[in-house]
Amino acid sequence: MDKRTPLPMTPFDTLTSSGELQMVKLLLPYTPPAIQRMLAFFIKFTELQNTVRYFGVFSHTPAREEFQGSAPSFPEILEELKPYMGESSETVDSILSAMSMMEMMKDMDLSGMSSPDPSASGGGNMEDILNMMHMFQSPPSGGDTREDTEDGNDLNRKEMNDNGAGMDGSSGNETY
Repeated sequence: MDKRTPLPMTPFDTLTSSGELQMVKLLLPYTPPAIQRMLAFFIKFTELQNTVRYFGVFSHTPAREEFQGSAPSFPEILEELKPYMGESSETVDSILSAMSMMEMMKDMDLSGMSSPDPSASGGGNMEDILNMMHMFQSPPSGGDTREDTEDGNDLNRKEMNDNGAGMDGSSGNETY
């Protein structure tokens, strides 16, 4: 079997499984192939029995309340799923970060709306904030399209006249 980091047990698994059953699961790959099938069915059947017993499916007892709590928020659900997602958990982190930023900006917008004077709230206009963020994320616009080399010289060299000086009299080796 390949060596992977084991996934943590889900809350449901902890309710329907036991330590002994987990040991049998761990030993399953080391048993003879003829026994593996029977042992796998035994493990799953035992878990099903424990589930039926726990929830009282065939009895008239009320349902357990462990799974009937208040509805969690979407970020809470994502946080619960992260340990089981492997490499995809980085994507979940990005989503959570974006959601947090959106919530923060929404809060800033609401606090800016409470005062007619944008400077009084300290937050300013939401559109101005978004424009400022966009300005810092986009490449600079304008005529400065130089690309510097490792030695600091400009790749877009000035045209040189016959004596090696630029049209403006500079040598072209100045660092900016």
